[in-house]
Amino acid sequence: MQSVELSIFRFFAQESYEYYFQKYPISYDASLTLFDALESIPGLAFDKSMGLRVQGLCVFADVQLQELVDKFGVNLRIEPLNQKYVEKDLLINREAMYKRYDEFFAAHDFIEPSHRYELHKFLWANLISLRDDSEYLGDGFFLYMHWLLERYPKHFDTLIHTLAGSQSGVMSYVPVEALIYTPNPHTRAISPIIKQLIDKVARFGICPGCGCAWISQLESMRPKALTQPLLPASLESALEPKNSAQSAESTPNRCMLFDAYTLREAAPMITSARALLHTLGVELVDCAKFGGFIPFGAKSGNFYAHILEPETFIQRIFYNLIIAHKASATLVFGDLEHYAYAKWALDRAQENPALQTKIARHFGDAMEAVSIDSLLNTRVKFIGDLVCSDTGSSLVDNLTFATYPSTLLESPITLPYGRNNLLGIQEPKSSNTCPSTPNQNPKNASDLLLGLIPIAHSIKTPAQRLGGKWLSVLECAQDFSHLYEFNREAYFTQSARVRFACIDSGADVIIVSSVAQFRAFTTHARAGAASIGRDDVQIPILYPSQLALLALGQHAGCDSRTLRTLERA
Repeated sequence: MQSVELSIFRFFAQESYEYYFQKYPISYDASLTLFDALESIPGLAFDKSMGLRVQGLCVFADVQLQELVDKFGVNLRIEPLNQKYVEKDLLINREAMYKRYDEFFAAHDFIEPSHRYELHKFLWANLISLRDDSEYLGDGFFLYMHWLLERYPKHFDTLIHTLAGSQSGVMSYVPVEALIYTPNPHTRAISPIIKQLIDKVARFGICPGCGCAWISQLESMRPKALTQPLLPASLESALEPKNSAQSAESTPNRCMLFDAYTLREAAPMITSARALLHTLGVELVDCAKFGGFIPFGAKSGNFYAHILEPETFIQRIFYNLIIAHKASATLVFGDLEHYAYAKWALDRAQENPALQTKIARHFGDAMEAVSIDSLLNTRVKFIGDLVCSDTGSSLVDNLTFATYPSTLLESPITLPYGRNNLLGIQEPKSSNTCPSTPNQNPKNASDLLLGLIPIAHSIKTPAQRLGGKWLSVLECAQDFSHLYEFNREAYFTQSARVRFACIDSGADVIIVSSVAQFRAFTTHARAGAASIGRDDVQIPILYPSQLALLALGQHAGCDSRTLRTLERA
């Protein structure tokens, strides 16, 4: 028998306004599960159908204690999903949550009484997000609205109007999968369903801010379809001579750096990534001679573009892949977000023959002798995976880092090495398979939910090779950067809350994985601090490539102010 200490949240609303954590030593063997252990504690109130949090992550399906000990250690912090609605200990007051929607049901009297009660089955999903936003209607409510739309198609316009609020509705959704350790075994996935609602609201909903259809408000977020010559006419003359046996697969050290970003904050990433590739001895091909890359989405980013116009979005990604493929080069991304979307597009095309045919037909002569099968094997890399630890810098070794990986895309990514990600979430071994958890039938549809872990490709592990102390800050599991265009209040407050969570945890530096996150933490740092009533604190924000160069004693991409702040840290 082994022992684990559970530090359990205790509270009783009818007796006290104060909560506390009580420690319980538990002896266990390989068969004991978390829920069984909790049920053995006299007087402890909890509802396994609602779930709870372990080390901040949501546990909805039972899990063996040994698994949790292996991932988090022998001291486990057990909390309710949300303290606001606690009735006693780990027990959530569903009726208090339900009352929030009294006005909604009063205004929609066509909903049958028995169908109103169905909302209780979705309320657990309201409690996953760490956001502090009282206007937001809740992810569980959106799952319920999807359920209602299937049963009340005649009231589609009325229900869509409820979802269309710029601050309260689905357009302000932030993926939550990175906060889920085990999914709810009785409910379908969250992000795919809500993204369906986003698409419906964008096309048929009215934005309350201007009274216009959402789709007109989001026009800048939709990528424009590629027309006229789809690849530059000069492409063939620009190609370097190569024999027929040469291909992207046979030249792994030949790379092209993706540089088509819509935000100016990408400049230090591009500079440092290019310098790092040169330092690593990589043969770097200039994409300009091939006409240059193009942005994936539009000026406002990729999140809504990949929902609203997925085929056009994929088409733009393949434009860039063709350029890299014809140059027999690996396409390297300095940011995790664009790398993830490139992998997502390749995976989508790999599993969809009809999409492959459309891509081949769309690019026509530009592909020439390039087969769609060989194009699907184009190499793509995240620069974090190229980082080595041969050379260490005392500057880096003495700093404490927090990482903020992008969590906007829920599709898993095939990893070049085996490990657990930043928050200890189980990861699929490949992009086409899903892991199973103990006590679950692998044929059970609920297992498929494990395949919806958001961008398991964390930047923590490659960065750890560089030295320094690394923190796991739970708030970093959500990315609010895509809300900038139309919900700036949430964008500023939630992004600032994450940044200060890193600062308050003792981080000297925050490593970000996307350009939009870099903008939120730098350009808009002061406005964000003001939105939550905090004095602005200067803390260096770095891309992985900048950190790697610092570890090698180089400063490319870092301005003098950042370097001075690093030296003082």
